[in-house]
Amino acid sequence: MVTDKAAEQEQLVSIICRTIGRSELEQALNSVIAQTYQQIELVLVNATARDLSRFSSLCDALNVVHVAPDESLTRSQSANAGLEAATGKYLMFLDDDDWIGEEHVQNLVNFIASQSKVKAAYSSVQKTDSAGNNIPTVFARDYDPITLMRDNYIPIHAVLFDRTLLDANCRFDENLDIYEDWDFWLQLSQHTDFHHLDEVTAFYRQGGDSDTAVGDARLRYRSDNALGKSRAAIFSKWKSEWSGEAINRLFGDLDQSSQINNLAYQLDSSNKRLEEEFKKSDKLSNVLLKTQQDLVQSRQETHLKEVALLELSNKQLELTRKLDELAFVKQDTEKHLKLHIAE
Repeated sequence: MVTDKAAEQEQLVSIICRTIGRSELEQALNSVIAQTYQQIELVLVNATARDLSRFSSLCDALNVVHVAPDESLTRSQSANAGLEAATGKYLMFLDDDDWIGEEHVQNLVNFIASQSKVKAAYSSVQKTDSAGNNIPTVFARDYDPITLMRDNYIPIHAVLFDRTLLDANCRFDENLDIYEDWDFWLQLSQHTDFHHLDEVTAFYRQGGDSDTAVGDARLRYRSDNALGKSRAAIFSKWKSEWSGEAINRLFGDLDQSSQINNLAYQLDSSNKRLEEEFKKSDKLSNVLLKTQQDLVQSRQETHLKEVALLELSNKQLELTRKLDELAFVKQDTEKHLKLHIAE
């Protein structure tokens, strides 16, 4: 008979938090406390032996397993220390400068528990600035093992995975301290597919230790750049593990010639349509110019007519005035003539 304690352990989720004691840990811990899924074990790995007493009240609200090594650990060493200390059926990572939404764990557990084939699931992730404000970047790419060979597109705290994957000796490569999570996902992908739940329930703060974004993407391919060196290390490690078929598919994904040809065709079509529109525009411009010229001429003719009418009106007024004067003179003459006769 399975006891309640054993049943709870069967569904326990271990959240491994690597911390160097930065202030953002408070938000990370609060996001774990707020989870709707309650069967959580927080494995807090104090990677640099900092004083974490200011977070004690938050830790008291959680089921915390403290990992406090005698010496500082690298990111990969911290991750492995967390994996060794975790006891949950399901595991995930949460770095101390990131946080998760209330439904994050529940959604991922629901999916993995609902089927038996896929052992790892991940959410979409909103990227934020250093202050935690959303910026226009969301990590929401569906799972593709070929794309994963080329780039890591899954933030570390997006993923929940089944503990059975650790039985295949999947661990963080302690020779890597950049892209160590990418290497870990490649290890898991040898034993399971991943499933993407397209809902934003995790938040990734840019500018942290794990931020691999660069202003110029070309730097990621240069041997004199830290990211370029780390990518090269990944490929050196994995190239012998990838089949010729997988590599060929990868080259196929990278081959943009068909897209370039399609874009060239679209550009040529657009240029032709633009030329036609210009021709139509020239015809319309000629019609508009002729109309404007006719309008100017019409206005000039109207003005001349108005001037002529005004002059005619003035002449009529002058004639009327002269007729009035003649009538007055006639009237005055007749008056004097009558007076003369009467005498």
